[in-house]
Amino acid sequence: MRRSFHFVRAIRGAARRSFASQTRGNRSKILLGVGAGSLAAAGLAIGCNRRWTTASCLPRVYADSPDSEKEAKVSGGSRRRRFLQFASCQYNGEPYMTPQDFLESLSFSEPTARIGRRKVDEKEMDRYLRKVPPVSKNSRTFFRDLWKDGLVSYPEYLFLTTLLTKPKRQFEIAFLMFDRDGSGTIERKEFLAIERVVSKQQEGKEPFCTTSLLVHLFGRNGERLLNLESFSRFMDNLQEEVLDIEFHEVSRGLPVISETAFAHLLLHDSNLDHSEIDDYLQRLEQRSEMGDGITFPQFLDFAQFLNELEDFAVAVRMFTLAGQPVTQDEFQRAVKSSIGKRLDPKLVQVVFHIFDVDGDGKLSYAEFINVMKDRKNRGFKSRDAPKGWEGFKHCMRQKMMK
Repeated sequence: MRRSFHFVRAIRGAARRSFASQTRGNRSKILLGVGAGSLAAAGLAIGCNRRWTTASCLPRVYADSPDSEKEAKVSGGSRRRRFLQFASCQYNGEPYMTPQDFLESLSFSEPTARIGRRKVDEKEMDRYLRKVPPVSKNSRTFFRDLWKDGLVSYPEYLFLTTLLTKPKRQFEIAFLMFDRDGSGTIERKEFLAIERVVSKQQEGKEPFCTTSLLVHLFGRNGERLLNLESFSRFMDNLQEEVLDIEFHEVSRGLPVISETAFAHLLLHDSNLDHSEIDDYLQRLEQRSEMGDGITFPQFLDFAQFLNELEDFAVAVRMFTLAGQPVTQDEFQRAVKSSIGKRLDPKLVQVVFHIFDVDGDGKLSYAEFINVMKDRKNRGFKSRDAPKGWEGFKHCMRQKMMK
């Protein structure tokens, strides 16, 4: 709740500054800023990192690219490390992701094997932009349809990942704050102002280029207006596309994933070590009779619930402060208060089997919230792994535990 308040206050302040500067005749263009989800890559430990793969959830230890590491130190440290690791293209001297790179950065521990970055020329860039459909044709396969034919800048990467980890209503509030005439639409420059606020970028800087995202939302020359309905649909489809990839990477084409696979997906972005994760999985397998599995709609509902985790935490905290145990019924009531509906009972039962430490049928609240925060943020805000000598010992322990 407090974070939501600060988010709205930042939007209001930026809106006032933006509009005041326009009345003074300040027409300076706004940087193509996008999203503030700082993506924490696993920490460097004398040339080796621990990563997690979505498919297998197994750690890997490997050497970082010297070029990417050098770039990260020069241009923002660990905040850029993952972007630079996956960015496979270069345009006008700047690194860019393709839509494929963007999706893989959310689902896999390592990028597709390549040597250096491919340089994109003006002719190729023009071909990319001509291929982009208008936002009226947005779908949950938008990024997969573009695949290698498009560019995603670092600010856009931050913005898009923030869309995946923040409540949808926060961005709807931001949209309405910049809709000055109450028409239900915003222009490209107003959208860039929203992005700049979210990414905490400074004013007065030019975007690197007109990207696929901007053309999709506003047209090649920024001639179209974006309405709230279209922006809301874009957010929903982005969320669903990423989750669809993640789910079907594990299901291998089947309509369901096992309860154990679902637990893996919840735990693999956490700061838990391998032995701790094994304890969770063993607890689940000992207490649960493997049933029909988890369907994609159930998985999607749970992901949407996680985006409202702050409201849920407030509701559940009321029970804990009153000394009341968090049973499945109280859990469902708190879920409904935050997202307006209950989760599938079988899904909730699986969650309790994982996070009921004492086996008394009650949720271990603090443990559940901490792990779910990591899952919600997809590891983007996880603490960096230790470095130096401590990092080396951490790296060796992880390697020996495989």
